Amino acid sequence: MKNRRARTSRSEAWLASLACSGGLLAALAGCTVVPDPLRDSVASFDGNTQNSGFLGYDPAGNAVLTPGARARYNLLVLRFGTNYLPALTLDAGVTATATNTYLLDRQHWVDALEMNGWRKAGR
Repeated sequence: MKNRRARTSRSEAWLASLACSGGLLAALAGCTVVPDPLRDSVASFDGNTQNSGFLGYDPAGNAVLTPGARARYNLLVLRFGTNYLPALTLDAGVTATATNTYLLDRQHWVDALEMNGWRKAGR
């Protein structure tokens, strides 16, 4: 009889522990971690034009940038370039044109957009 009572106590303790664990799990399941949302923004002015220095794409798919946009790209590279392997360097993927604009190849344009997203998120 004593042995049976000990088994019952252990079973009750195990069930109580299981119930507490289940309750804790249920309480934590309701907790949600929500990242800070990105702030909506509009294109900045580059000179008298609100285009952020992005003029469009050339036939090969490269981004056509103004000197101001190239400068902002290089600032992003200085801040976030080491997050890439190999690390980005200044003017990585940039080619000057005869019309005082710059071409940024497709891969580095994607990198620039990603880095700008990190900047907006406060990273």
